[in-house]
Amino acid sequence: MKLFTILAIICSLIAAIHCSVLRKWPPSMEIPLEKCSAENNIPTDLGQKIISHREEAKTKDEKCLLGCYMKERGFLVDHKIKWELLYDTHAAHITDESVREKVKEIFKKCEENFSYTGKDDCQIAYEAYKCA
Repeated sequence: MKLFTILAIICSLIAAIHCSVLRKWPPSMEIPLEKCSAENNIPTDLGQKIISHREEAKTKDEKCLLGCYMKERGFLVDHKIKWELLYDTHAAHITDESVREKVKEIFKKCEENFSYTGKDDCQIAYEAYKCA
């Protein structure tokens, strides 16, 4: 009986540690990631890499993952990028003011030069991610 109790405790600890390691993003990012990954048949770990710019979206499904994610987060509304909101979200993680200003300039140039003509939400999101 003691052995069973000890094994149950060990399994509970392993499960708790494993779950805390897997959930790296806040729910505001994790929930849209899981939803959009499932909708576009993309493994969640690959979706996370694409969204965090560690892997480039190559297929239509991967680009549509970006479109879905950006819509879920409010960055893509009525086929238009909400550049200021997108910048604010990125800037919140940048502590160095000079880096923040450089990033702001990049976003500003992206917004000024961005073309929506003939593009669906998947392509709009993909090109915005490539630019910013």
